Amino acid sequence: MHRTKKNFHLIAVCAATLIVLTALPAAAQFAKWPAGDEAGGALTLRAYGSGVIVPAMREAAMEFGRQRGIIVNITAGPVETWKKQAIRDGDLIFADSEQMMNTFVQRDLPAIIDPMSTRTLSLHPSAIVVRTGNPKGIKGIKSLGKPGIKILVVAPPEGGGMWEEAAKSAGGDTLVEALRANIGFYTASNIEAKAVWLSEPGCDAWLDLTAGQTKSLQVITAQENAIYRSCVVAVTNRSMQRYQAEEFAAFIESPEGQAIFFKRSGSLQ
Repeated sequence: MHRTKKNFHLIAVCAATLIVLTALPAAAQFAKWPAGDEAGGALTLRAYGSGVIVPAMREAAMEFGRQRGIIVNITAGPVETWKKQAIRDGDLIFADSEQMMNTFVQRDLPAIIDPMSTRTLSLHPSAIVVRTGNPKGIKGIKSLGKPGIKILVVAPPEGGGMWEEAAKSAGGDTLVEALRANIGFYTASNIEAKAVWLSEPGCDAWLDLTAGQTKSLQVITAQENAIYRSCVVAVTNRSMQRYQAEEFAAFIESPEGQAIFFKRSGSLQ
């Protein structure tokens, strides 16, 4: 009889322990981040894209993952480098501008992007990077049309370049032609542009989005007729984790996510 009571007590303790463990929140499974295989394998989202928002996307992904226990892998670069993989496993596609996203939808990834899911993440103004001390006295985009100025512009093959639009907005066709005559370097991406900027001291100004805003570069953003681009993200049709993908996009739109974008967007670090 004594043994029976003892066994009954042991069973009751085990049952109570099981109830407590079952009641623990799912987040308790992730003692550290990234969780990875050590936590039994966290759910993983895969996002593909390019442009000046890449550093912000990566930091937002890390913070979202730390809070939610969901890994968000960010793959960035020219669309040709990730297109095939995105078609196989992409959950989200992001772009520097509506124009670039339209190119993805219409030409590069027409079968997998859901246009109705596209949402704006942040706005980026055009900016001009100048040499330290601004020796040419550049004050805005109109200054770039003056004789003796050699400029660098970014004209990505997938679209989204804005130098011509910025020039036309500030000074019409006359300024467009003046800027065209002063362009000494065209690059396809911001990473390439920074390499040219660092290796070509004869280049006086770099016109693009906020790509040059790093601690080591002097930037003019308060310019006349600044052009703004809306950085966007879309969920793919093939995503099996649509709810979590939408949740990540919503996180970026939240005050916390916007603070990350304000701090990190445009950085090439």
